[in-house]
Amino acid sequence: MNRKTNRRKIRNLIVNKKQLQIVIIGSVYLFLSIGLIFMVTISPIYRDIFESSEISDQRDSARIFIILSEKLVTALFAAFILAFLPLVWVTHRIFGPLINFANIFRKVTAGDLTARVYLRRGDLLKSEALLANEMIQSLSDTIGDIKNRQEILAGELKTLADGDRSQGGSNHEALVDIRAQALACRKLLAAFKTADPLN
Repeated sequence: MNRKTNRRKIRNLIVNKKQLQIVIIGSVYLFLSIGLIFMVTISPIYRDIFESSEISDQRDSARIFIILSEKLVTALFAAFILAFLPLVWVTHRIFGPLINFANIFRKVTAGDLTARVYLRRGDLLKSEALLANEMIQSLSDTIGDIKNRQEILAGELKTLADGDRSQGGSNHEALVDIRAQALACRKLLAAFKTADPLN
């Protein structure tokens, strides 16, 4: 299966509910952190407005409070956006591959050992994808080897059974039963679609 036919079509930034949950939780913590920074920065000036005994000091503190509030709100909003966008991007680069992993594992569970994990440029979890592909290839090689050995065994048993029957031997029934078992194994193995060129 080539890479282009197996490429994921999902282009959305939010690819599933779990990613959305992480983005929301991260955004809430980010918003709370920014709010705390704002409160800590503004609170001394706010306190001066109400605790100062001089009207002129209160007026100056109020003016500084308003100017600083405007500047801080703009700066903190920009900081929130600048932190929010990378959070969405990073979670997208993790959850996109996880969706691909889940799709490939479903195929492998159904017996398709030709499936491979393909990641987009910039996706994370590349080493995990490599390990998953190596695991699937190893399973495919093992099942392919078992299929080949089973074919050889079934052929040899047929030859023995035919030879024994033509010579009037008493092992014919046992050999036919063994061959039936080998054919039953073939049926079980046929459920696996491997990258074996003999398939």
